[in-house]
Amino acid sequence: MPDAYDVAIQTELDGRKMYLDAARRAGDRLARSMFEALAGDELRHLQLIKKASKRDVPAEDAAPGTPEIRDLKRGIQTVFSLAGCKLSDRVVVSATDTEAIRIAMEFETRGHRFYQEHARKTMDKDQKRLFQELALWESEHLSLLQNLMLYFEDAESWYAWQEQHLSDGG
Repeated sequence: MPDAYDVAIQTELDGRKMYLDAARRAGDRLARSMFEALAGDELRHLQLIKKASKRDVPAEDAAPGTPEIRDLKRGIQTVFSLAGCKLSDRVVVSATDTEAIRIAMEFETRGHRFYQEHARKTMDKDQKRLFQELALWESEHLSLLQNLMLYFEDAESWYAWQEQHLSDGG
């Protein structure tokens, strides 16, 4: 029976594959950049799990130009920058891109729950710390996906929110 590390490794492998596939199919450069950045993060998650579990994980280097997405403000700025867009640009995405974002949001929600649950259950301090960190990271991914979905679906509301929260660091 697989243990929590095995499930975590498979979750991150599946997430990476999902994001790379979504990036290849993305019709919009902003969506593509977001998926590529998230795929890079999934690889970083795998590397953390590998180190903590002392298990073999498929070797792969992080894609160049995919910095970590560790907070919403920097995550949004990173994705726009990677796409060669400015926060003031208007972007139109396809239904395929928004469906991929919805699927990714569900995936990140499940990942967050898994890591939270296992952080709560384990008595091992190192494993608890790892799963807490991964749960936080998945939460940041979900926030980024939700925020960019709002941008794609209702840019006017997004700009109002962005002016209030991102420009002042709030």
